[in-house]
Amino acid sequence: GILSFTEKEYQFATLKVLGFKYKQIKKIFIKQNIWIGIFAIIIALPLGNYMTDYIFKNAIGDSYDFEAMIKPATFIFSSIGTFIVVYIVNQFLAKKIKKIDMVSSLKGNE
Repeated sequence: GILSFTEKEYQFATLKVLGFKYKQIKKIFIKQNIWIGIFAIIIALPLGNYMTDYIFKNAIGDSYDFEAMIKPATFIFSSIGTFIVVYIVNQFLAKKIKKIDMVSSLKGNE
């Protein structure tokens, strides 16, 4: 969230200079973060399932034949939790868009 905002501060300042309104820039920022959240879920859920199974098998060893079982509800709750965090971070950082000093942001990247 905050790293993404810091990297995009120059872009937001440029959009402000070009005449974009605060609400338009906020909408762009929120959409970008939602897409990042969607791709993170798509990548992280299967990878997390694989890693859980791998760690479980290595921790227990060959003496037991167990498989890690992650219920579908866990995937749903983790996805919902991810979107809640994305929403909170978006609301917090979207307020900072108003405070961007166009001149210093644009000068800082020269």
